[in-house]
Amino acid sequence: HSRIANVNLAVQVALEEWPGSVMAYPDAGRRSAAMAKWHDRSVANDESIEDFTNAARTWVDRGVQIIGACCGFGVDYIEPLHKSIPTKISHTRLVTH
Repeated sequence: HSRIANVNLAVQVALEEWPGSVMAYPDAGRRSAAMAKWHDRSVANDESIEDFTNAARTWVDRGVQIIGACCGFGVDYIEPLHKSIPTKISHTRLVTH
């Protein structure tokens, strides 16, 4: 599980080092240390819907081919994500080492 800021860093490394497909799949980090389980949906995320969709568009622009989301990013995040990124990537990543 990684937050958007950490996924940004991981995407950079993956795109530099891995010639294959790259995906980004952040979570909202809604974890309770006391209970060691995920909170219910009534807890607000630190990242806004706009933060999430902007990050996803940046990842796609950089070459990420698969975008997903994990714990804490529900329909209220996924629907705008779906509308903000292309349904098909028009380019293939070329990595030369």
